[in-house]
This record gives sequence, C-alpha cells and structure tokens, in this order.
Amino acid sequence: MEKEDFLEPRVRQDLTFVQYLYTHNGHATRKQMATDLQVDPRLIADHMAILGDQLNNLFPNAPFHLGSPEAEYILDLINLPTLDDMTNMLIRDSSAYQILIYIFWHNEFTMTALQRALLMSSSTLFRHVTRLNEYLAEFHLVIRNNRLQGRELDIRHFYYQLFSVVNGHDARLTNANNPQIEEFIHDFQEEVTGRLPQNTRQSIRIYLHVVLQRVSLNHPLNDNTGAFKLSLIQDLPKVQEMFAIWDRVFAKNTHIATEFEGIAFFVFSFYARIFPMKSELYKNLYLGMTQFSTRMRSYTHAVMDFLASKFDISTMHQELQLIFFTELTTLALMPGTITNAHQLVYTAMQGVYWKPESGHMKFIHVVISRLQRLSTAFSAPGAEAVLTERLTMTLLLLLRHTRRQYRIGLLTSHDLPVNYYLRKALNEQMTANFNVVVTNYDSTQSYDIILTTSMEMADLMGIKNDLPLIQMQDFGTGSDFVVLYWYLDTLVSGYLRTDLPEP
Repeated sequence: MEKEDFLEPRVRQDLTFVQYLYTHNGHATRKQMATDLQVDPRLIADHMAILGDQLNNLFPNAPFHLGSPEAEYILDLINLPTLDDMTNMLIRDSSAYQILIYIFWHNEFTMTALQRALLMSSSTLFRHVTRLNEYLAEFHLVIRNNRLQGRELDIRHFYYQLFSVVNGHDARLTNANNPQIEEFIHDFQEEVTGRLPQNTRQSIRIYLHVVLQRVSLNHPLNDNTGAFKLSLIQDLPKVQEMFAIWDRVFAKNTHIATEFEGIAFFVFSFYARIFPMKSELYKNLYLGMTQFSTRMRSYTHAVMDFLASKFDISTMHQELQLIFFTELTTLALMPGTITNAHQLVYTAMQGVYWKPESGHMKFIHVVISRLQRLSTAFSAPGAEAVLTERLTMTLLLLLRHTRRQYRIGLLTSHDLPVNYYLRKALNEQMTANFNVVVTNYDSTQSYDIILTTSMEMADLMGIKNDLPLIQMQDFGTGSDFVVLYWYLDTLVSGYLRTDLPEP
C-alpha cells in the first residue's frame, strides 16, 4: 500500500499537479504540464481553478496565481509546507482516512453511526469501504460486520504505520502525559538502549498509545505473533531487561499479556530502528548463532552475493549488510508495509524511469525471486513491491560502482586549457552518477561513448558511428547531459542484463 491510495481519484490528480509544481520550482505552463504528464490541457484548467482557490484559502501567505500569460501557473513555495506534509494534509482530509480513524476510536461501531459521523450516504460509504478493503488486504485486514477484522498484531502494525507516516501529531497519540508510557520510555532508555532521539521517543509513544487504545477496547494481544517466538530471542542481551520493564510497568493492567506484548514490542523496535546499529543487542542479532540470526543472515547473503557479482561494494559492504539484514528481517517478520519510500525513489530518479524490460529491473527481480525461494514471507502481499523499491534505491546508489568502467573519449578543437576544464567538468558530473572515465580522444583507444564539440572534426578523423557519437556544446548544456545520462543508463542496463540467470 502507498499512502496516496487513500485519496479519491480527483484528489490524486490534484496531487499530481501539485507535485509537478513543487518539482519545477513553483512555475509551469499548462502546455508544459499537459505534455510532461500526458493529460488533456482542459483537465488541468478544470483542476487548477478549484485547487488554486483551495491553496489560497489554506495558505494565504503562499499564494497560487496565474502568471501574465493566462496559461501559466505560479505557486509561491517559500511559505508552503513540504511536499510530503502537503500530501499528508490531503490524505487526512480524505474519506478513507476519516473512516479508519473513526474505526480506531470506536470499537463496536455501526455503519449507520459511521455514516452519520462522516455525513455520507450509505452508497458512498459502501463504495469507500469496498475500496479500502482492497488495500487493507495487504495487511490481512478487512472491514466487515461492523468490525475491523484480522490478527491483532496486524491491526496494530497497520495503525502504527498509518499514524507515523500520515499523522504523527495527533495529541491523543503523542502527548507525554501518560505516566505509564513515560515510565516505560524512561526505563527503556536507562536499562536497554541509552538516550534515544526525540523522534524515536515519539515513535514509542505512538506505538504504546495504539497498544493501550486497543487493550481498552478489549483487544489484548494474545494471538500468534508469527515467526517470532520468545524462545528465539529470550537469550539475547538486553531482551530480559526489556521484558522485565513490560512486567513492571504494565502488570497491573490485567488485559495486557506481557509476554506477547514483549515479543510484539521487540519486533516493533527492530522495525522502527529503536535499537541503534552500533548497539550490543543489534550486533548480537546479526552475529549470533540462534536460529533467527542464522536464517536472517542467509537472506542477507543471498542479496549481497548477487549484488557483488555486478558491483564493487567492498567499501560499503558492512553498512549494506546491516541495512539489508534490517530490511529483510522486517519484511520476513511483519509483511505488509505502508511507506513513503516510493516518494524517495521519485525524487532521486527525477525522470529516470526503468522499464520492466530494462537490465536494472530484470536484475532486481532475479534478486527478489531468489529471496522468495528462501522464504514465502517475501511473496506475501505487498512484500515484492517494497523489495522492488528498496532494491531500486540500492541500484541508484551503486551505479557508480559497477565492476565495468565506461570509457568516454572527448574530441574537441579547443586549446589545451579550455579542453582541460571541459574534461574535468565532465568527469566530475559523470563520476558522481556512473563508473566512467573521461579522457581526450585517442584514435588508438576504444571507447563506449565519444563526445565531440565538432561533428565536422569527427567526420574528418573518420570516426565511424558504430557507437554513440554525441555532439555537445562547448561547455555542455542541460540537454547535453540528459542525452549522455540516457546513453550511460542504457549501457548499464545492457551490462546488468548480460549473463543474468533466469528468475
């Protein structure tokens, strides 16, 4: 599930236009937007007329208006929240989000009461609930018979993710006035983790508020906690201390089954990165000889070994190993994730969209298929989408570490000093993104790409166009680099596809 799934189709379209303005410094023409987004200009005009009024009402100090040519849209970004906050604001106003919040705070609700509270007709409510159930299935949940049905662990996991990603500022979930929660956080820092950052303490508050709310509605956690059993973790350092805190702080609440809650909190702590990677507990998790640690290491090695076949990851091996250990353990233990990682991918790629047939995507899906053969957890609903996002981000970071280096020859008629600066600028730009070396063109050498500022000179030297021969301006323009990046990405795609085993 992606958080934008909560939005109605029209609002999702609004968000697309807002995202476009954010990523184009608040300036865009209707024609430009229509071309880039492949939508009818009349649809843009229809949406922007209403959206502009909404933005001006919500943010009077950050006006939206039409520029001098009537088809130009200008959004003052200086006094606006971040794009992520803007997205969350639209989601919190959505019918789907309002339904889920009502269900969270009202256990034995009726559809009639829900209909009255949200001022919806029965047919509209039925349509929203049907659509919501399609997404909730990723968490093994369903709204049926006036209940949110599913494992209690999955319900809590879902609501923790929902509140953390979309709305971490609800006073009922983040206040520091609950003495039990504050005692737990204090003792947890004193006896298990050491001092935690404010945002981490806030994450624990949200989690514990969700727990107490569910328990108060007579939903204690006493069902199967999944792959995680107490016997797998009870001998790890600090785990006994963590369980003792649960007993000490919450023992008086007869609805709380502290053993189950302790295991669930351990899983949550791992998921939410409560344990620092440098902590003793984390190191023992990774290096330990328990069944849990051994199994998770095997998943990690499967990914690392395959990455190492195409990329030189020696300088970042330890860090990547810990990251994948955490990511894969999270997926294996608690499949189903609501995340905004896809927005990070969107921002990082900025127009680089790898198609399913590209070598990058084929490489990613071979990795995923190997993991799926190791554990059915990686085939659970939503798991493959999350793995694709994580591995896409990894490949973006590793493009400059391919084991194959790409050679670019620079052919220019400039004098030596100017040529030196052009070559240096190209090297810095290219090596920041790909494993390349740019040198002056030498007819005795072979190249993957030849750049020239003079096609006439290339022709005089008899350079055959049997490889990419790209003409660029004297010092390179933005469009020159777009073309060059495209060719390099195509070369990497071919390299990753070569000798790739079947998924």
